[in-house]
Amino acid sequence: MTKTKIVLIVSSMYVCVAAAALGFVVYEVHRSGLELESRVALIGEHAAKMKTYTELSRLIEETEEPRAELASYVLRESNTSAFLTEVEALGASLGVTLSTLGLDVVKTDGAFDDLTIKFSVKGTNAAVKKMLTTLESLPYHNTINSVSLVRQSDGFVDGTIQLTLSLSSYDN
Repeated sequence: MTKTKIVLIVSSMYVCVAAAALGFVVYEVHRSGLELESRVALIGEHAAKMKTYTELSRLIEETEEPRAELASYVLRESNTSAFLTEVEALGASLGVTLSTLGLDVVKTDGAFDDLTIKFSVKGTNAAVKKMLTTLESLPYHNTINSVSLVRQSDGFVDGTIQLTLSLSSYDN
């Protein structure tokens, strides 16, 4: 073997080793680039979550008073008995005999359920009208669905009132 052939073979081996090393470096750079892209995407997702969290926290703080005010117009399920007692006492103070005939909770898709209360009512015409006005102006989100009154021979009015209120089943 001549010296030229030996140099050629050694040079070829160096070129192959250098090419393999270059291929390995290119592969590692590409793999590291993919890993870096993945980490950048994770950082971006984390930053987006933090931004959303910050915005929601700010929104919760900014709307605390309006939400508290809104909650005051909705009857809580835990306060239903006290509410009924209060309305019946209010009727008595107005000169109306008011008693609860029935309760019906209707589940809705919204944030609040509907509580329908049926009352029997008896009193003078003026007292019953005053009671209706009072029920309409209760500080709750409510609707008087029906009123059925019959004037009795003794001058009193006898009948039923159906009232629906927004009902929250949870307490904040």
